Amino acid sequence: MAQNEQQLIKMPLLALRGLHVFPGMLLTFDVERPASIAALNNAVRADQLIFLAAQKDLGADLPKEEEIYAVGTVCRIRQQLRQPRGNICRVMVEGLYRARAESMNCDPKAYYAYIEPWEDKAERVSPERTEALLRSCLSQFDDYIHINSDMISEQIINLLANPDPAYVSNYLAQNVRLSIEDRQMLLEERYPTRRLALVNRLLTRELRILNIEKELSEQTQEAMNRNQRDYYLREEMKIIQSELGEDDDIELYREKIEALPVSEEIREKLLKELGRLSRQPFGSSEAAVL
Repeated sequence: MAQNEQQLIKMPLLALRGLHVFPGMLLTFDVERPASIAALNNAVRADQLIFLAAQKDLGADLPKEEEIYAVGTVCRIRQQLRQPRGNICRVMVEGLYRARAESMNCDPKAYYAYIEPWEDKAERVSPERTEALLRSCLSQFDDYIHINSDMISEQIINLLANPDPAYVSNYLAQNVRLSIEDRQMLLEERYPTRRLALVNRLLTRELRILNIEKELSEQTQEAMNRNQRDYYLREEMKIIQSELGEDDDIELYREKIEALPVSEEIREKLLKELGRLSRQPFGSSEAAVL
């Protein structure tokens, strides 16, 4: 073992696919890969602590050290439940603190890493700027909750009860739909107020996307409703025309047009006029002209 590794903390490593856990947050997920389950078991047998880091390539089944982000989160295992089917284990963890892996051992039997804490750094930020960022983030998160039907409005109460920049930035990073790269960027940012400002910008962008998605969805639904309404009206008109005997007249006209010794251009014109006639209300003057 290298001398610098002797000063680091050796800890079981679990590589996450498409997930991040932030300090102070809870995360529940399924563990299936043998190396991950082995790392989980090693943590349970020791002090319940495990280092969670996201992998860069989601398709890698046994990611190498360079395919795993160095900055992750030391977590405490809160709950572990074996699933009845297969070798899947559902686990709940609580994020404790950020950490950086100085080296990783990606043994297929069980991963582990030598880590050091990646603590937040002290800042010199005015209370007014911090308050402004907090208000902006909370306001945007409130809008986000109202647009996103999967979330409950009571979540905003958790933030109002603990208006700390570090906690708010971690909470939003965990609960807002962001890309893996954006979440990793937030995890690696060690200045809480900078992290809050970054969350604010990402929330602004996400709200724009959600509003566009909502607008497109409403337009699609409106078009579908209009087409459905037109279909029902046409069917209803057919029924009325049939009851009035107009359907028979339309078909009789159609047969006569088809039998006429005229050019295709004239025939198409006559059939087009017949189509207009079939859509006219009973007794209208335009129907008589047609």
